[in-house]
Amino acid sequence: SLFTSISAMTMLGPRVYAKMADDGLLPGWFRLRGEVPRAAIGLQTVLALVVIGVSGLRELLSYLGFTLSVSAALTVATIFWIRRREGAAALPIPAYPLPPLLFVGGTLLFATLAAFRNPWECVAGVVTILAGLVVYWAMPKEERE
Repeated sequence: SLFTSISAMTMLGPRVYAKMADDGLLPGWFRLRGEVPRAAIGLQTVLALVVIGVSGLRELLSYLGFTLSVSAALTVATIFWIRRREGAAALPIPAYPLPPLLFVGGTLLFATLAAFRNPWECVAGVVTILAGLVVYWAMPKEERE
């Protein structure tokens, strides 16, 4: 499972950086030139080495699990916003609002339990998410859409 996740992120992560550079959200030197996003792979490698250097495997997995769980809950929670803004026809979901409520509630419950068990990793996850929100809101509105 860990190997599969690492492989997927190694292949996909740099391409996400390259696309973000194409959209003007990252510096242009991250853009895809040729078939391999070399600068983005370099950035991801440096970031991965820093994270590995400052934490152990247990701490890293706890941090990643918490951060990804909260991110998934926030992503699914946007369903409520989309349905209110665009109407039920824009996003038809059988038995709405039960499925997204169960997912968001269950995910946040497990994230809360993880926070009690591993508070420092969860603090790091919250700081990561908040930093992303600050960067997002600092962008000009036309770049966020």
